[in-house]
Amino acid sequence: MLHFEGLRKKVIKNYFTIIIITVTLFEGMFISYIQSYYYDSAKQRLLGEVRDYNRDGDSTSSFETRINNIIKKESMGYNSKYAITIIDKDKNIILDPYGFRTNEKANFEDVDKALKDSKNPIPYTYRIPDTSEHAMSISIPIKSNNIIEGVVRYTISLDDIDKTIFKIVLGLVVAGICILLIAISLSLRFAETLIRPLIELKEFANELAHGNYKIKLKNKKISDDEIGDLAQTFEYMASEIDKSEKLKDEFISSISHELRTPLTSIKGWSETLGYEGIGKEELDLGL
Repeated sequence: MLHFEGLRKKVIKNYFTIIIITVTLFEGMFISYIQSYYYDSAKQRLLGEVRDYNRDGDSTSSFETRINNIIKKESMGYNSKYAITIIDKDKNIILDPYGFRTNEKANFEDVDKALKDSKNPIPYTYRIPDTSEHAMSISIPIKSNNIIEGVVRYTISLDDIDKTIFKIVLGLVVAGICILLIAISLSLRFAETLIRPLIELKEFANELAHGNYKIKLKNKKISDDEIGDLAQTFEYMASEIDKSEKLKDEFISSISHELRTPLTSIKGWSETLGYEGIGKEELDLGL
């Protein structure tokens, strides 16, 4: 017996697995691209600020003048998207992003690189310990007469970017679920197109097993594939068996007719020869 439920389960499982793998890979690559795109945009904005600073900076000015110029530029709104921190060469924070002087130390990787006069400053991504805010910073050395006197640090918050990425990811997850539901529906229809012809072939075979050789396939629209070829083979086999049955019946009918005439005569003469008083002439003729 064919286990159609098992076959349906296998078809759906395989089809569904393929869809899950495809959707997961696509969404994974797309999410990775979105993250890279938004974070690279933030990185490019910071690197653009570095280029502006290097272009506008005057290395002959004093450290205090350089700081005042940075603060003035900030107060004019040029750097409204950034939080600016001024740090001296001993890593003491002279001016925090809120405009206050603190006694804290700026122990950050990008600050250390800037104090070492790194030629290619790289944005540094981290979480602020006190607030757990996701941020990206880049530090630029402040030079006076080519001597590093401190560091200016530009920081941009990544929380809004993370929220945007989360919304996109959530949308992709919802879309993926919808795709999977559609895939289930399509896989059920696909499984049905395979199983329905097999069910009909099973019923056809059962009729053949019970001696009904005149049966015809109900569904004449069975697909033109291996299942369709198998159905045609079943129908041809039934037709050939029916022809063989007819030949057998004709042969038996012919043999019966050919045997009936002499057997009837033999039976009649046998009865006649059993009568008492039969003459010699009739006995010889009967024998």
